[in-house]
Amino acid sequence: MGGAASDAAQRPLDQCDCFDRLRPPGGVRLQQVQAHLALGQYDGAAEALTPVLRDTPPEHRVRPLLQRLDEVHTQSLTCEQPREPILCTIREAITDFRRQAVVAELIT
Repeated sequence: MGGAASDAAQRPLDQCDCFDRLRPPGGVRLQQVQAHLALGQYDGAAEALTPVLRDTPPEHRVRPLLQRLDEVHTQSLTCEQPREPILCTIREAITDFRRQAVVAELIT
């Protein structure tokens, strides 16, 4: 896949030169993940999700971000082929991220 739909999913990030400096806690990237899922572009969804899970520091793992991740998790279950290995990997990664956020909160 690819083409115009894929370009549309990437556009929110491309239009903001300052994205890397401002680094919102995953909001824009999670919209991109959801767009990829809606288009059936599961690899693109995983690619867009990776920096959110990898780069979000513990102090930014707050309820709004976790709620958006829950939305991605739920959306991955409603995809045409929810048992696709890449979708299972996405859900596992979100579950691990949430678990780490809870542990960090308990420690502080």
